[in-house]
Amino acid sequence: MSAKRRSRAEKELEEGLASFFDSFSRTLELTDELVESNSHAQEVLILLCSRLDALASSAAREDTPPMAAFTHFVTCYGRHRTFFESVSVGDLYFDLAQHHLLLPAMVQRSGRLVRHSSDDDPIIELLWRSGVPLTEADGERLLSQIMKGLQAGFRVIPGQPKHKRLRARPASVTQAVVEAFRHSRMRDVGDTISEALGPLLRANTLAAILYDDFRCQAIHSGEVYLDERRFFVEDRPYWLRGESEFFGRYVFVQFPAKFLARLVRDCINTYRNHLLSKQRLPVRLFNRIFEEEGIDKLELLDEDTVEEGHVLRPSRSGR
Repeated sequence: MSAKRRSRAEKELEEGLASFFDSFSRTLELTDELVESNSHAQEVLILLCSRLDALASSAAREDTPPMAAFTHFVTCYGRHRTFFESVSVGDLYFDLAQHHLLLPAMVQRSGRLVRHSSDDDPIIELLWRSGVPLTEADGERLLSQIMKGLQAGFRVIPGQPKHKRLRARPASVTQAVVEAFRHSRMRDVGDTISEALGPLLRANTLAAILYDDFRCQAIHSGEVYLDERRFFVEDRPYWLRGESEFFGRYVFVQFPAKFLARLVRDCINTYRNHLLSKQRLPVRLFNRIFEEEGIDKLELLDEDTVEEGHVLRPSRSGR
């Protein structure tokens, strides 16, 4: 590419990105006003989560699942990688307590697991990979032992010492659980539990919780439980106390408005700088910025983000 054409392409890239990110700035101005007035908490959450989702979608390869795109984006561009990769141990504990109660419906007879929703998938993987007999009693013992390990090593229920951590790296959580099994009658499971825990830990990272319990709940269910006072006042994530007659006591994470607004801003700035440095655009963003003019600017397209084509096999019957 000639120097003149490269200069023109860089200018068009900068102008296109400025136009793209301008709409996000307008949203942030609106949410800042709402946060300042302590009003419309659910609407603030919807706006900020949907903007994060839009940014993540623009950055992802075409065939990337939405959750994978979202969690990867906030982890990579949100300037809180260690935080978002960490497990909220209280949310993990609640997940186990909830499925402990639901086990009779999942293990309807020995050797047969029943999946009622996608929320069951990590627990099903845990039961399957652990190697324990697929019975209700063995499943309950497995989940109970994991919960004991979490309670011993972390702050997962109200009233525990404050020096115990509310979140931890997946490896630290795994180590605590493995140790709990090593010193129990289920010590044989200590050899398999590390791998078996993987899907469940990934489902309870801070990035996954932000996607599932906040982004999805706000957009698809219409309302997320929030302590509205703290949602507007706090500037970093915090953990609330919960109690259920079915699942017992637990703690769970919340993401306040100021943190989410700052996260959107950080993602925009980091992502924009990345694109300007790389001089290549993911295909969705490329199509958004250049539309029908894109055929003349293919040197700015990041071809690694384009979904590979699939060969279609027509029916021999001609139907």
